[in-house]
Amino acid sequence: MIIFSLPFSLVIVIVSGAMLGKLVAESGAAQQITTTMMKIFGTRYIQWALTATGFVVGIPLFYNVGFVLIVPLVFAVAYQNKLPVVFLGISMLAALSVTHGFLPPHPAPTALVGQFHADMGKTLLYGFMIAIPTVILAGPVFASTLKRIKSEPLETFKPPSLPEDQLPGVANSFISALLPVALLATQPAGKAGAAIEKLGIKRVREILALKMRDKINALIVKDKALEPEAASIANVEKLTRFVRDLYLLCTNFVNFKDLYDGDEPAVFQCGTLYLDQRSCNLCLTVEDVGKHAAMAGMAGAYLAYCDCVRKGTGEKMSILAIFSQGDDDNLMAGRNGVFYDRKGRDYDATITRIISNPISLRQAFWSPYKKVSRLIQEQIAKRAATADSDANAKLAKVAQTVANAGK
Repeated sequence: MIIFSLPFSLVIVIVSGAMLGKLVAESGAAQQITTTMMKIFGTRYIQWALTATGFVVGIPLFYNVGFVLIVPLVFAVAYQNKLPVVFLGISMLAALSVTHGFLPPHPAPTALVGQFHADMGKTLLYGFMIAIPTVILAGPVFASTLKRIKSEPLETFKPPSLPEDQLPGVANSFISALLPVALLATQPAGKAGAAIEKLGIKRVREILALKMRDKINALIVKDKALEPEAASIANVEKLTRFVRDLYLLCTNFVNFKDLYDGDEPAVFQCGTLYLDQRSCNLCLTVEDVGKHAAMAGMAGAYLAYCDCVRKGTGEKMSILAIFSQGDDDNLMAGRNGVFYDRKGRDYDATITRIISNPISLRQAFWSPYKKVSRLIQEQIAKRAATADSDANAKLAKVAQTVANAGK
């Protein structure tokens, strides 16, 4: 997530570094660098050769890429020279880790350059000053204490290496790896006061003559002196709101006294729906019927969603009405009624969706029998429709036979 908060120019640095590192890895330049370092340092100083290789390759490559790329080379050197892998690998990995943490264009140091508005070239220079002694201590010096640790990697880790005739030249390999260093080191430092320079020297002197800093500091001191008074005012306001609203909150959302007493509508009641010769006093406004209905069935009540439209102004709203008396024989989607909001304004209401649950104990008792009766009626209707269809088919066949007999 760090890269998305960086300035665009720093993002270009990181992405370009990653692309260049991929080129170094795929072209065989890293293998050429390793081979050259081994020739320069020789078998006696093979540990320092791997440290230098990790440092050079670690500048353009991210740690994970460098690890995957160079660890097989460490295995190859270990196989060839019969040396412990840990002894050789720690030196190289220390160099990769230090370059990834201290030197641009790696993400962490590049992000710090952007956040602290630092100079990229100086950051790289100071990074080298700290990185080199750190690599020496964490690499060859520390690894010398691990020489007795024996570890034999599996044969599958023995790396496939490119033939020498397919490797890039030594100069090209080192130039490709060190190119980010050269580009960052030559980056011009940001000019101090560049934003102020646009105002012109005359305007800058006028601003300085006003001594606005002293005036602003004086206002800050005055505001600070009034801090206790402002805190007291805030506490009095909080106490006033508690006195005014706490009782109302408890009677509406804790014990629901206003809802059950019926003297005054509760805060959450939006009005009254008149439909099917009854009134529904518990009506709630609904913003999204689909999302609300997904959980509303758990209420265990008979719920009707209605779309309300006011003719005079075209104002629209969706409400949820709870039916708690009577039955649902005449309640269905499309049924119309009248809704009055808390201000007494009337709306044309139409039921759009129903979540069916027993309205009363009587309906709950008779509901299974009604379902059986309805099922029997449906079956009889289906049989009658089938018989009627068969009779019509027979009549049509007889009529067709009579019509053909007269020809």
